[in-house]
Amino acid sequence: KDELLADAPLLEDERDELEDPEFDIKCLLQEAEDDVDPGHSSSVKELDTDADKLKKKTAEDRMQAFHLRQNLSALDKMHEEQELFIEKMSVS
Repeated sequence: KDELLADAPLLEDERDELEDPEFDIKCLLQEAEDDVDPGHSSSVKELDTDADKLKKKTAEDRMQAFHLRQNLSALDKMHEEQELFIEKMSVS
């Protein structure tokens, strides 16, 4: 099963997402800045730490989504092969 997943080709847009380190980061950073209380004076170091957390979470989410798509693709392929096998056995 792991061999099937390792051999599964990446879709073109998945390659772009994995190669682009700024993927959705700018939007998330802007949302985080908008959520900061204007009366609260955050240091630059605190904001940098929050940005790092957002980057890490976004990367983890992208990787999880990638692996889920990869698993689904492998399951679809196995299901198709099973259907072909059953069809072949019925004809014989």
